[in-house]
Formats: sequence, C-alpha cells, structure tokens
Amino acid sequence: MSAFDDDTQINLSMTIPSSLSLCGSFLVCLSYVVFQDLRRLRYVELVFYMSFNDMIASIGSVMGVTHTAEACTFQGIVTNMNFLASILWCVVVTYQLWLVITSGKMISNSEMRIFHVFCWGFPVLAALLPLINTTYGHDNGNTWCFISKTDDSPSWAVTFWSLASFYLWILLAIIVMTVLMADLFIKLRSMPHTSNIVSNSLKKLIFYPIVFIICWIPSYICDYKYSQDSSVQESTNISGSILPCLQGFLLSIIFFYQNVVVRKKWAILISSYLVTTPELRDSLVSSVVLIESEIDYIRPSERSTEVFVNNPSGTRDWLFGSQKSSNGSVGGSITGVNSNNSNVMDNIYRESHRSQFDSGTSGKNSSIEL
Repeated sequence: MSAFDDDTQINLSMTIPSSLSLCGSFLVCLSYVVFQDLRRLRYVELVFYMSFNDMIASIGSVMGVTHTAEACTFQGIVTNMNFLASILWCVVVTYQLWLVITSGKMISNSEMRIFHVFCWGFPVLAALLPLINTTYGHDNGNTWCFISKTDDSPSWAVTFWSLASFYLWILLAIIVMTVLMADLFIKLRSMPHTSNIVSNSLKKLIFYPIVFIICWIPSYICDYKYSQDSSVQESTNISGSILPCLQGFLLSIIFFYQNVVVRKKWAILISSYLVTTPELRDSLVSSVVLIESEIDYIRPSERSTEVFVNNPSGTRDWLFGSQKSSNGSVGGSITGVNSNNSNVMDNIYRESHRSQFDSGTSGKNSSIEL
C-alpha cells in the first residue's frame, strides 16, 4: 500500500504497531477462551471476532517488507482478508449498538448465521478472486504487498481488483457505520430520558467504530494520493501504514478499559496463584460474585430465566426469547448454559437488575443491554 525509500523506516512503521496489535488482540481472544462465562455475552462475542481477525492480520503485517514472492503473496492475502473481515464485524458491532438503543433488541441467532457467512466468507473470496488475472506484489514501488499486475494482466485489472476486493468495501463500511452512528445520536437527542442501560451500552461499544474510522480514513486518503503520485512524501504517507496496523491494539485498549468484568477476572486468575492466606482467598471469592452480578450482556440463547420488562402499553414483555406469545409480546422459555452455577448466576443477575426491571421505566429504548 504505502511506500518509503528506506526499508528500516518501513519495517518500523509496520512491525512496531503490528506487534502491539498482535499482543493486544491475542489477550482479547485469550480472555474469551479462558473465561467461559464471557462467551455468553453478545458484545464480547463480536469483539472476539474482530480481535481474532486483527490478530491474524497482524501476523501478516508484522512481517514488514517481504523479499520473496511466496512471502509477499501470503502477506497480501492474510492482511487483505482479515482487515476486511475485521471491519465487517465492526459494522455488525455498530448495528448491534444501533439495534439495542433504537429498538431494544439484540441480534438474533438467525441474523448471526447470516453475518457469519458474510463476514467470514466474503473476505476470503475478495482476497482470492484477484488471483484470476493479477497477483500480490510490490507493483509501482509498493512496499506493503497488495494487488499487483502480472505480464498477462489487463490494463484495468489492478485498479478494478483494488476497488472490488478491498477499498470499495472499506469505504462502504465507513459510510454505513457513520450513518448508523448519526441516526443513533439523532434518536438519543430526541429521548426525554437516557437510561443507565442505554448509557452503558453506548459507552461499551461506540468507540469501536470510531477507532476503525480514525484508522482507515487517513490510510484511504494516503493510498489514494500514492496511487495518483508515487513520489508523495513519507511524512504524508506514514499514517497509511501505521494506523491500520495499530487498530488491533487500540481495540484491545478499549475492550479492557471499558470492561471491569474482564479486568477483575484477570486479577483474580493471576492472584489465585499468589494468594496464600484464607482472608485473601475469601476476598477473591467475594469479587467473583461481584463479577457475576455485573454480567448483563447475555445472549438470548444463553438465558436460563425468563426476564421481562415494562413496555409502553403498560403490560410486561419478555426481555429474552424468540417466540411470540398470545398477546403479541416476545417470549418463550430459554435453555440455560451447562454450568453448575447457572441458577445462582441467574438469581444474581435477576436480583442485581430488579431495580431496573421494576422501576416503572417504560419505552423500548431502555429494555435491554447486550
């Protein structure tokens, strides 16, 4: 993508931020794997998918400048495929935030199946289809392996595949996220009262699309300038390499900063290997209970209780479920997770939110968190 004259500067602009992103994304993925109850939370699931793609993309970009055709092809396919998949999952995160605040709903399991097919399958096709009549290389002095012409490539091939397999979708993703966030803030301004649930949901998720937009708009502009004039100065071009490589690290900072649950779980896990006194062990047990009571972003398919809230008509609707009851409200019995502590956790969950459910707050905008 971007080019510099000095390989050392190029490598530093790619390998340092990519290494940070690789470590940060790995820790997010490790949190999802180690702490099984976090898998019940929809927003953690979506952030995991983003971080997984960022981690794989960082493996490609941390290679820096490649000097063989095989390594260059590997870097081009891995970075294009996973950066695109990551930003598509960020669109899903933005949609989930918009859906919660505007409709009081979570993404359904049927919708998630569609997102899985598109967000995983399409980037694979987008990365491989250019190989029909182009390749991945350092065409025109590019130092980040990207779509490059071959001896048999038509004159239009590089431009077409650069847009059709990557840049067009990055631009559309940025536009969709911007439109959703604009509509979100317009609706928030019209709300007479913003509940704690809405505020917490906004705080947890709004920074993810903002980071992606900040990372990719400068890169988009720099790459466009370079495509028009390969002699652009490296000071103008540097953000085109650094910011995309840094996105996984920035997203991991958001994830750990905004989630006291995850931070406490790591503190407990690490401390459990160091604690020797009964008093400290009791303190850790109390913290575990506190953590479980804070987990309020459970996916519909993982709920083992039927939780309901007040709707605008004054009747009570089911908060989790996928079937319509006789009076038109959403309802249905949900099967719980396979955990010895699931009933205790559900009681903690229900008790910790009793004030929200029974406070008389009405309106679809305040009915649910992720």
